[in-house]
Amino acid sequence: TEVVACPDAASCRRACGVASGCSNVAYPKLVVGLLPHGLRGLMLAVVLAALMSSLASILASAGAIFSLDLYGRLRPDATQRRLLVVGRLFMVLLVGLSLAWLPVVRAAQGGRLFDYIQAVGSFLTPPIAALFFLAVFVPASTNP
Repeated sequence: TEVVACPDAASCRRACGVASGCSNVAYPKLVVGLLPHGLRGLMLAVVLAALMSSLASILASAGAIFSLDLYGRLRPDATQRRLLVVGRLFMVLLVGLSLAWLPVVRAAQGGRLFDYIQAVGSFLTPPIAALFFLAVFVPASTNP
């Protein structure tokens, strides 16, 4: 508990390397401290499977949107194979950009990933909500 709930910045920096708190280590500490050996591996597999599933769906959706909606409109004569290759290349580009963005995520919000995700979400939610309300309440904003 001294690691997760460290009382001051100096002890937090000693325990986990971040002065603002060690909340990022709470879940791994619980898994290692409470679960027996067989269930630890199962829990690790479950977490990794959920992460990989989320990343795969995000990348597949982004690749499809780019290749069909953007590239397909720029090149209407593109074959299905060409659209597939362009979508996959866009996914590789996105993976490269996300790997390059990791130092920014680590430095932002004192290294707390959850806080960073919440901050990014707070910037994206108002425009998405505005578009939703426009689509619902303003008939001219959508195609019939």
